[in-house]
Amino acid sequence: MAKSKTPVADTDVESVAEVLKKGYGAKHARAKIDVYRYNSCSIRIRVIDPDFKGLDRVERDNLIWEDLEKLDED
Repeated sequence: MAKSKTPVADTDVESVAEVLKKGYGAKHARAKIDVYRYNSCSIRIRVIDPDFKGLDRVERDNLIWEDLEKLDED
């Protein structure tokens, strides 16, 4: 059986995407936010934002984690 190259969204991916778009995305209109299931145990998040210019990785992560901490731990 062939594997689909198109990622399949699930409720966890949709929840993460919704929180980021309502939080970070609402404050940073030029940001491009991609959320997808990498495997059964991993969700990948990619945020490309011109507002990251001049910030190191820790500072960028902290901006995103402010919204991710609103998610249920499960």
